[in-house]
Amino acid sequence: MLDESSRLIGPGGPVGGTGAIGGTTGGGSIGGVARRRLDPVERSVWLAVGWLRLAWALWLFGIFLVIVKAADLPHFLSWDKVFVPFWLGNGAVAVLQVRLLLRAIGCMEKGKILSAEEFGRLSRSRRASELAMLEDSITEDSAHLVFRGVAGVILSIFILVLVTLAQAMLCLHLMNEQPGLWTCASPVILVQIGGLIQYALIKSSSWRDGAFHGLILLGVLSITHRATAGSEAGMSWAVALVPVWALNLVFLHLVLKVIFKHAMGRYHLQVEQLLCCVLYLLGILLTVSAVAMLAFKDQLPQASTKDPVLWLWLPLGTLFFGIACGGLGVFIVIGIHASWLLATKGFGEPLPLSRTEEGWWQPSGQEKSYELCFGILDKRPLRPQPRTMIEFRTMANNSAKRYGHRSFDPLPGSHSDQYDSGCDSAAFNDLYGGASTGNSESDAN
Repeated sequence: MLDESSRLIGPGGPVGGTGAIGGTTGGGSIGGVARRRLDPVERSVWLAVGWLRLAWALWLFGIFLVIVKAADLPHFLSWDKVFVPFWLGNGAVAVLQVRLLLRAIGCMEKGKILSAEEFGRLSRSRRASELAMLEDSITEDSAHLVFRGVAGVILSIFILVLVTLAQAMLCLHLMNEQPGLWTCASPVILVQIGGLIQYALIKSSSWRDGAFHGLILLGVLSITHRATAGSEAGMSWAVALVPVWALNLVFLHLVLKVIFKHAMGRYHLQVEQLLCCVLYLLGILLTVSAVAMLAFKDQLPQASTKDPVLWLWLPLGTLFFGIACGGLGVFIVIGIHASWLLATKGFGEPLPLSRTEEGWWQPSGQEKSYELCFGILDKRPLRPQPRTMIEFRTMANNSAKRYGHRSFDPLPGSHSDQYDSGCDSAAFNDLYGGASTGNSESDAN
């Protein structure tokens, strides 16, 4: 059996993993499948996948116990026992954080960051001393991923502490009605405010990132206010749960957009991503149905509200299965993210360009799109808006003057060898999107 330091590498990636992993292969083969020893970054990523999936499974089991306790099925189950799986899951994440930080410190020591050529030479070596160096050595292109991982782990430590504190205070409140609900919710409120600040300060490709943090914050505030004030809150549970409805609507919009673009041929989803779409849709349907049954139970006939099977067990069971479907999708996506990180080392893949017969530049490869709930989505390139020939000629001549090349006038249907041989990457930036820079320098001259 292979340990975490070695895996079977085939055409589609590691056996038992998802996607491809780049790297130097060596060390013989088993049944035609190459076996090699993974570098510390790859081992750390797959270590994180295992521990995160363990923690996620424990959290889902904790949600199951909360629903069972809320339904008052086993009378012997106390709230402190209900929260044990949550704390075990938090402990698993804490152990993972410590191990990742220790490995990162070991990898960043002097002499353990090697060039790709040196790392490949050592991996093909038969000397025991040189092979031992690979245990804690990484390539230069992996150092960027290590720095990003350390920053993410440090940030997650503060989040984990706040969430654990909120869980502990909520457990005490359910057992002794102390501290108050607003005190219990304050750590979660701080986390969501931090998420909104991060969204405002750091550019994001999607408005949904800010919407998720904002709606979760509004949901925590409205639900806490309704539960604390009771009937004096001035709003029903249906109104207090409006942010929850909106959150499910935003998520439904994301899933339907991905499915629609896949059906139209603009996205190319993997089998795992298609399965996630089905699980997310099923989870949204069940969750919304369960929350609706709980929110409008006061408007049911009086005889029906006395039946716990109809107004309590059925909606709570539906709620759990909805959460479980979404949780299974997240369980799958964790592996997709790991494979993408190892394949790209955390860098975005460059989009190749080609020149058309009319003289325009357009993408010639597949563009990538990223969604947290799906991972990387392969997307077909869209033809850029063509410029007029006069604008193209003006930009090209300005760029040629700036870099000391002769002006040229590209004709439709022809390729200019003069441009191809005399323009560097900086001139291409002016040519493709920097007309204002070229014009300003031309006027100054």
